[in-house]
Amino acid sequence: MDEHVTQTVRPRDGTGDGRVEGTVDDRDLGRRVLELVERLCAAGPRPQHSAGLARTRRLLRDALEDARVAPYHGSEFEARDASGVVNLLGVVPGRERHLRPLLLATHYDGPAASPGAGDNAAAVALIVTLAPRLAATRFDRDVVVALLDRGDAARPPALPHGADAFMRSHRRHDLKAALVVDRIGHAVNTDVGPALLAVGVESEPRLPGVLASIAALPGWVAPVARHRLGAASAADVFRAHETPYLWVTAGRAPHHRGGDDRPERLDEATLSRTLDTVQALLAALARTRLPGPYVDHDIGELERRAWQAWQRPGRDGDGTFDALRLALPRLEAPGLGAVPD
Repeated sequence: MDEHVTQTVRPRDGTGDGRVEGTVDDRDLGRRVLELVERLCAAGPRPQHSAGLARTRRLLRDALEDARVAPYHGSEFEARDASGVVNLLGVVPGRERHLRPLLLATHYDGPAASPGAGDNAAAVALIVTLAPRLAATRFDRDVVVALLDRGDAARPPALPHGADAFMRSHRRHDLKAALVVDRIGHAVNTDVGPALLAVGVESEPRLPGVLASIAALPGWVAPVARHRLGAASAADVFRAHETPYLWVTAGRAPHHRGGDDRPERLDEATLSRTLDTVQALLAALARTRLPGPYVDHDIGELERRAWQAWQRPGRDGDGTFDALRLALPRLEAPGLGAVPD
């Protein structure tokens, strides 16, 4: 596939480079993700308490089994709490299971009046499709796969979301780091901004290096400081638990607002490259020491350097942050259950 790019990371400590040779045809990855998106959308809209959401859970249980993911709790993928949250939790075993695991998460519910292809079936399908690659790679530590309930922004703020339930009552281990994937797969014009935005880089001082280590494609992924969002994301639950995290998203596209969020709106090559990026980020998180401190660090200079690729001199001062300001509406109502500040 002409658009396919492999994010090759060469570690020094033998933890694996995030690539798998000869297990899954890389050229087919975008198509495989898209096929699962189509199946998820065919189950119907996925708002809370809907038949579509129940069908989606059944479909995902089967898909996780097919993807060589083991249940995280006993023999069942479903993990419930008293509030009614139903998370789907699995684990891809690593070589040294006593090490703190990584968390790879997204939400599987969706809007009431939309097929929800980009919001958020694409991220769900990407994680499930990536799982066999992770199983073949075998990082040094486990990867916990979390398909979280109650992540759609329409969730009433009074209700806890799946990320809260996981961190409060479902997890069995301290986490090394969390990688959240949300609203991905639609083509983005990289002439005016990056394809992916990464929030949470300031949550641990070594995360800028993690992001830099996989940036083989200039303009593909760029950091955005958390304070620019103007809203609280459920990804902040990881911050509250002093867990380093990255929230990676292409952002909200115009078609997400109505009922036109269909699989045809997704781009196969973008899905494939995004999957490569997510795998490379996991590999970098697995091999990088993240001792803290787990407080917000200033990433202003990192942001400025990253966004200079889209500098437009003569507009709005020196223009360095013109593209960043244009990109911020993509982060409106962040996923995993946004609530106003």
